[in-house]
Amino acid sequence: PQPTLDGLEAAIDDGMIGAEARLNIYRNNFRLSLTGGMASVFPAAEAFVGTEFLKAAIRHFVVSQPPAEPRLHRYGASFADFLAGFAPAAQVPYLADLVRVEWAMHDLQNSAEDPVLTPAQAHAALAAGRRLMLSDNVRLIDSRYPVVSLWLAANGQIEPEAVGMAGEGGAGAVGLA
Repeated sequence: PQPTLDGLEAAIDDGMIGAEARLNIYRNNFRLSLTGGMASVFPAAEAFVGTEFLKAAIRHFVVSQPPAEPRLHRYGASFADFLAGFAPAAQVPYLADLVRVEWAMHDLQNSAEDPVLTPAQAHAALAAGRRLMLSDNVRLIDSRYPVVSLWLAANGQIEPEAVGMAGEGGAGAVGLA
């Protein structure tokens, strides 16, 4: 029989569950929450490596790099760098860069949208000799792998067979429109 909530409360009140065990329960729930939250940011990566692998990698990340700030939507920014050095991910060499693409999308979704120039305004600025800068609404991803095509395939927007892995890397842009 499964213990009831009343039984659990009694065990805690009676001291049957010690402080260390209670902290372990909290620690486990904290790690599970971070793992689930991060996994939801990387569905394309999950499509390529599977739920079990992705969550295992995230659990290793969570243990090695706990959150440093209270804004959990920022947690995971260094996951791609972690994956680049994570030995079990070595057999999926494009995984870290694919995670960079997905993190860029997540980051942009949680960022304030900056005003951008219209094409006419940009043309006028260039004609006046002004230098233009890339908007904060854009993230560039440089990869040896075709990570934008991989992302499109993982999301069903192109056929996986359409992705050529040989010599198709380069820069990709992720923008907030």
